[in-house]
Amino acid sequence: MLPQAFLDIPKYGTLNIHPSLLPKYRGPAPVTRALQDGCSVSGVSLVFTVLQCDAGPVLEQQQVRVDQDIQAPELTEHMFRLGAQMLLRQLPGLLSEAVTVRDAVPQDAASASYAPKVGKLEGLLDFRQSAQKCHDLVRAMAGWPGSRASLLVENKTTGSLEPIEVRVLRTRVVPTSPLPSGHAALESATISTTPIPGSTVAPDNLPTLNNLSGQPPPGTRGQVVYTSTGELLAPCGDGNMLSILEVARRRAGNTGGPFSSGPRSYLTAKEFINGIGKRRLFVPA
Repeated sequence: MLPQAFLDIPKYGTLNIHPSLLPKYRGPAPVTRALQDGCSVSGVSLVFTVLQCDAGPVLEQQQVRVDQDIQAPELTEHMFRLGAQMLLRQLPGLLSEAVTVRDAVPQDAASASYAPKVGKLEGLLDFRQSAQKCHDLVRAMAGWPGSRASLLVENKTTGSLEPIEVRVLRTRVVPTSPLPSGHAALESATISTTPIPGSTVAPDNLPTLNNLSGQPPPGTRGQVVYTSTGELLAPCGDGNMLSILEVARRRAGNTGGPFSSGPRSYLTAKEFINGIGKRRLFVPA
């Protein structure tokens, strides 16, 4: 926090670019928390700095429509680009004193919400939640601290299930037909023909769900599906699927998993599936 003694020094006041539509999402992590909440509209505010956190009067605001697949680093960069343009637009008026703090609009404190700092362990995916909630978490935690999924992989020799942690980089939501209670594996399943923005799967060429047979083993909630188009679909609590599009590549020399070293920092779902020898994956109970 800037002390009042400092705030009293500048003749024309102190301006701050804040990437939210204040008074919503005051605090250190406005972009992350807006994405985590699944906001479809956010924005950027140019405010005068006061002693209270992000509570100063607003000189200018601009709404931003939030794409359902945009991630925190991309949205943050976009917000601050807009904020810089706002600052450059307002500076001449401020320096000529044609615009002063009296021209700014006071915030409605009763409508304020807070965006707390992001914790290092917040990125763990909980597949009991809806696919949309999981997708929004991946978007929000992209960059830092990142998202992780704990799964169980089948040992081909013993048939036992062994824990594996996957760093999830990019996802999308795949609506499905209702699944039975507990997401038991199916002989067949269909995917909704509703077009999915950003999807490479055309409605008339839907992926075939493979390796779904029998009931999930004890200690699991459902089987992760590999499709004929190379997708990795994890069953979620609302009956929809989370398509894991990209996962982090392990560092060179790390023998703790299927990833190999290479120039690219990520693996596609298809590369990851091939890397584990197409062994069955399950979502833990």
